Amino acid sequence: MKKLFAVLVVGLFYAHGLNGAYADTYVKLLSDKKQSDVYVNGEIAGTFYDVPLEFILPPGEYLIEVKKENGDGSYDYFKRKIKAGKIDTKVPVNAQLKRAYPESYYYKKTNTIEGAQAYLEKYPSGKFSKKVSAFMEMEYAKTVTSLEDAKNYFQRYPKGRYKEAILNKEIYLIAHRKETRNGETKTDTRTYDNRGHLVGKLLEKSDGTWGKYSYVYDSRWRLVRDSLKESDGSWEKSSYTYNDRMQLIEEYFERKSRDPLKTLYTYDENSNLTEESIFGPKHLEKKNLYTYDKKGNLTKERKENYLHGRYRSFLSYETTYAYDEKKNLIEKYEEHLKDGAWEKSTYWYDDKGTLIKRRKQKEGGYQELDKTYQYGPWDFSYQYDDNGKIGQEIQKSKTSGFWVKTIYKYEENENLAEKNKYFKDDRRIQYLYDENENLIEEFYHPDSDGDTHKINWKYTARRLKDMYPQ
Repeated sequence: MKKLFAVLVVGLFYAHGLNGAYADTYVKLLSDKKQSDVYVNGEIAGTFYDVPLEFILPPGEYLIEVKKENGDGSYDYFKRKIKAGKIDTKVPVNAQLKRAYPESYYYKKTNTIEGAQAYLEKYPSGKFSKKVSAFMEMEYAKTVTSLEDAKNYFQRYPKGRYKEAILNKEIYLIAHRKETRNGETKTDTRTYDNRGHLVGKLLEKSDGTWGKYSYVYDSRWRLVRDSLKESDGSWEKSSYTYNDRMQLIEEYFERKSRDPLKTLYTYDENSNLTEESIFGPKHLEKKNLYTYDKKGNLTKERKENYLHGRYRSFLSYETTYAYDEKKNLIEKYEEHLKDGAWEKSTYWYDDKGTLIKRRKQKEGGYQELDKTYQYGPWDFSYQYDDNGKIGQEIQKSKTSGFWVKTIYKYEENENLAEKNKYFKDDRRIQYLYDENENLIEEFYHPDSDGDTHKINWKYTARRLKDMYPQ
């Protein structure tokens, strides 16, 4: 292999010798990644396995590259320029590869809305941007199951291609929820206006206590007032004011036997909240200030407290945040503004952005908490019915022996009718669905102590075209 490689390289670059007379340069290459490909001036020259690659170069300038492709679209990469001269030399090359994330890496993750959004943020005019944009719009349309979802879709896509399909959708709103746990019952009864806005909610318990909520909206669907009355005579209410950009700028809160509070909100040109100021009847009581980076990440949060309108540093804190290139939070640092006492949390993630470790430290370097997170490893197996619908899913831990088996049942029209989760410790959770695949019952079968828990739902339907202004 080494002899063939040397002959190949010399043959390729013989023409670049100086006036036909040259001295050899001997290159000995090591890589920290097995099965990495080696290139000389862009031409594949060999593959490193576990022993050094040794080859000869005539005089000239060369770009040595070492690259290993990963299955997720990323690759590990190293490069070095070598100038071979007339005198015999020996050049060791120790290739320490670094991970690179090209466009293809992000494109391979565009099978979800989150992945598509990440791709478009990084490559707004990329090679696949049109295809990814079309996919993302379709996925947003599929997820419209509420009035708020529809608002978000039309705000994002004012001339969306799925407008008519969405407007003809029926939205199912929770009208009644009943939860029974070990003989005690809680109910939640809701009423809506013709446009699907929640206007009333009654919470009742089996001991006779209750709470009654009411909600009022303006012509632009913005909540402007809400209130709560309870069976013990207590009450609270709030009113809300907005600017022309639909941003909340003032909230006025009242509660029985308490002083009212007024909160003012300020935003930057990117609609990020930058300031909250909370006033009592006579004085400023609290102020929260927020700072963001160019990507919209919160980088600083300052909480100031006031006593009789005067700033008090002993009650105030400032917190800074740092992120990696994938927008994962990697550090949170909180400092007391009076005595300088601090607390820091550091976060680590795997290549998929999943949190795997958190370290919490306090003033003086004292380590209070060092916690790792494990999400497996898991084995998943699936069985499908004759219609291609999933019939059974089994999730098994590779280390603990824990497992969960889920069995699915369908109606003749292939809509989901029932789902049962079985656990290794004999627990079972049963889920029942109506003809529109709305969850109507969640039943936790009695455990070893005889405890039971059941939740039931009822729904009311609204067509989106009747809820959404045309």
